[in-house]
Amino acid sequence: MAEEKIFVLIATISKNVKEINFSKYPSVSDVFYIINCQCRSEKEASVLAEGFANFRKDIEFNFEVSRGLSVNRNSLIHKVSSGIGLIADDDVAYTVENFCAIRAAYQNSDEDFITFKIETPDNDSREYKAYSSEAFKHSKLSVLQVSSIEISFRIEKVLESGVLFDTRFGLGSRDIPKFEEAIFLSDLIDVGLRGVYKPIYAVGHPYESSGKVAGYTNVEELDKKSAALKRLFHGWHFAFFSLVILKNLYVLKFGVARLIRSYIFGRKYRKI
Repeated sequence: MAEEKIFVLIATISKNVKEINFSKYPSVSDVFYIINCQCRSEKEASVLAEGFANFRKDIEFNFEVSRGLSVNRNSLIHKVSSGIGLIADDDVAYTVENFCAIRAAYQNSDEDFITFKIETPDNDSREYKAYSSEAFKHSKLSVLQVSSIEISFRIEKVLESGVLFDTRFGLGSRDIPKFEEAIFLSDLIDVGLRGVYKPIYAVGHPYESSGKVAGYTNVEELDKKSAALKRLFHGWHFAFFSLVILKNLYVLKFGVARLIRSYIFGRKYRKI
């Protein structure tokens, strides 16, 4: 029986594509890397495409004029039709063992998406985050803790569902530059797809403390959270926003009137 194909869906931009370390993408049977590079103009896209012609057969390059990480990832999802898809950035690393573990996780499984663990380099003993040591079924609450490069899914199931990344969210969007991965997984759950977390290392990335700063250092961060809560929980927006306030009473320093404005700000981010 042929092994199920794996497609690593790598989103990047023109200023980064030449800096990708392709040695971190091992050549493995039935593993393919699809790189989608967002460019500022058709001319830039054309020049870059010419520079990456006749590259490795297992690496496909695409260059388009667009903006926003969610837009980029939606383009990547539409470039494949079946197999296992891995959400990837341009600074991650994979090993042969990673791909073996990912395939094994999907064998004899009826799950539609699986999230995994990120492995930090050998010289860094810290876990990327506080991972559970036990597998569990994902809920709309658990997906709030997921990082994008931990996500894998059965491509045909996602395509059949019609679910894509909400382009109002994510780095480079004109609205909210985060929460796109939680919204994507939450939408999959909403349409009936099943997902689990498995405590397996599937990708490598250096530890980043900057992305783990907790709390709300300014009220604009609360605005963004309000928008995400509305998009994720719909009619429960007020309840979850109130819970955030109760768990972070220090935000009262922003003033009650400003907190109300944060709540109202989020109300416009309904599910499209």
